[in-house]
Amino acid sequence: MKRSQACGIEPFVMQAIDEGQICDRDLGLDDLDARLAAFKTTQMARLMLWKKSLHDALNALNMPVIVLKGMPLAKRLMGNYLWRETTDIDLWIAPSLRERATEQLKNMGYEIAEEPRLWATNQILLTHPTRIPIELHWNLAPPPWKMPSFEQALETAVKNEDLGFTIHLLDDATQYLHLMVHAHQHYFALKSVIDFSLASKTLKRDPKIIKKYGLNRLETLLELICQNEYFIPECNLAHTCVHLWYDNILSSHSRGELVFGRDSRWKAALGVFLRALSMGLLDGIAYPAEGFLRVVLAGPHRIGMFNIRHFGKFIEKNQI
Repeated sequence: MKRSQACGIEPFVMQAIDEGQICDRDLGLDDLDARLAAFKTTQMARLMLWKKSLHDALNALNMPVIVLKGMPLAKRLMGNYLWRETTDIDLWIAPSLRERATEQLKNMGYEIAEEPRLWATNQILLTHPTRIPIELHWNLAPPPWKMPSFEQALETAVKNEDLGFTIHLLDDATQYLHLMVHAHQHYFALKSVIDFSLASKTLKRDPKIIKKYGLNRLETLLELICQNEYFIPECNLAHTCVHLWYDNILSSHSRGELVFGRDSRWKAALGVFLRALSMGLLDGIAYPAEGFLRVVLAGPHRIGMFNIRHFGKFIEKNQI
């Protein structure tokens, strides 16, 4: 149960308990009803604070904003706000408005949690003493991923009033794209893969934009991970890797979480290496090569900081 919390999937487990798919004897516990009742109470309070924080942030920003995940995504994927963990508010604004938006949130009492490495990221985290933290995005994904611009996404965005006020959400095709890259970005952490699995059943994918942004290989791998039957003869290596990563994941303290390498320099270095190798999941030859070089030469690390400082114009000119 603690590992489910660490991996951000406690609501999924609680939904299974609520629906009778998991019972006391399955976990060796005799207090699941009490745990479920306590979860629902806590989750409802958290969601009400999330809703209030979002409403006040949108009023303060007073600019075009797309809400990326959170409560609306829970309703979209699960049909119920309760059954997905929501720890922060993901807001996407135009890149040119990043500084203005940050100042507007600071005026509300938000503070920058950690100064981001702007050349290698697409977002900044702001925290507040009483409100839900906000992740302010100015691109849908960080370099080296190529994704739709804010203006393109806003044109196809969907207006939603389920929370009692109007917000803009990504359309199905762009949301599907985003969840694929989010899983890739987080090293296929358990929560992000479950999000994709649900999206593949509830959202309408667009093969044209998946191809346009070079994500066919990535989609194939995610589909493989989400399959109930693992054995496909021509993919033995892929299946072996899937088993190594996901089997018994909730009993391991080193896998399945969204944040990787924060508590160790060695893990962080391993993360850079894995991220670079994972660029091979992008389509074609040039795109993966560019991605690999970008991670190695201009990633969010000391080497990247040095190269951007001294060779930044060359790297950008050559799209590295």
